[in-house]
Amino acid sequence: MNGGIPVRWSPDGRRLFYRDGDSISVVEVGPGGPMLSSRSRAFHVPSDVRGTFDVMADGKTAILIRGGLMYSDLVVVQGALGAASRQ
Repeated sequence: MNGGIPVRWSPDGRRLFYRDGDSISVVEVGPGGPMLSSRSRAFHVPSDVRGTFDVMADGKTAILIRGGLMYSDLVVVQGALGAASRQ
């Protein structure tokens, strides 16, 4: 983990999704702060997505907007990658 850009808190406030390079990762947060051993990659971000992104409240779907001033596409990524992707 080299830092990241916060994306969304889970509805229960126990997880933080953040942009980390070519992925959206997630880390559990407890009373003492982030539990770094819990971090995992939740979604792969296509290389051509440089714009806006968000994780839906269910934590299983990400919405990405790619493109620029002349065009843009809405990309829906479903199914978090889960524990198999632990970093």
